[in-house]
Amino acid sequence: MKNKIMKRLLFMLILLLNGIILNAQTKPSKQETIDWITAKIRENPRIEDLRHPGVYYTYSITDNDQIRCSLISQRKVSFTSTLTFSFNDICSASFHENSKAINVTFKNLIKSKSDDGTTDEEDSWTFFINPNAAPNMPERMLKAFKTLAEYNCPKVKEVY
Repeated sequence: MKNKIMKRLLFMLILLLNGIILNAQTKPSKQETIDWITAKIRENPRIEDLRHPGVYYTYSITDNDQIRCSLISQRKVSFTSTLTFSFNDICSASFHENSKAINVTFKNLIKSKSDDGTTDEEDSWTFFINPNAAPNMPERMLKAFKTLAEYNCPKVKEVY
């Protein structure tokens, strides 16, 4: 009888450990997430805002691993506004209203600079997804930004 109980306990322990190991392996590391986002940004560095012809978004990764985003308007009034932030600044992510773009919010305000010399403080930025990208790219990109946000701004668990 004791032998049978011990076998069951051992079996349950193995199942529990297996579940913990599988769960730990399914979430990519923070660096793997940053590397994936970096690769996708480099694949699609310039995207036209289909809602506003003549408006483009360019994305690049700086030498010190920051994301540089620029809004470029080539409409009646031409201007460029640029925002540079660290991957560590991203604190949340959600779909933009059109679901072909992702809103990311930052831990702190980030300064954007326009080519006319003005600066603004931004608490978020919208990443547009290439309309010719894989059909599930918006969902994959959102998942990556959310994973990064979990590392940067972990949710505080309430006691009650």
